[in-house]
Amino acid sequence: MRSATVAASITAFIAGTQATGPSARNDPHISDFRLWGSPTCSGTQNYGIWTILQSDTGKCTSLHLNDPTGPSVYGIGLGDISDNFKLFIFVEEDCYGEPVQATLGGCDAANPEWKSFIVRQ
Repeated sequence: MRSATVAASITAFIAGTQATGPSARNDPHISDFRLWGSPTCSGTQNYGIWTILQSDTGKCTSLHLNDPTGPSVYGIGLGDISDNFKLFIFVEEDCYGEPVQATLGGCDAANPEWKSFIVRQ
């Protein structure tokens, strides 16, 4: 009896994890862009890649992630973006002001710095 209970618990656990696994794949990849501390998108101030999923689109996001003392972003290199989507970057917080559409494969420089972005169709 105890073996049957353990086996049933394991089976239920496996079925539950398999049921929740595919839902993560229902959030397609939309874009990747690299953040730079340099307006030339080169040198040692490479802050890494930011990945955008479908669920991230249409939301204004701060490049400081609510940490105003974080590193300043002076260059953004758009590596890839899905068809019909665009990355807009701003020198103001909260996606305020004039948007700049990021250039695929290019380096978009800001003066004084990039502060927020939004990806939308």
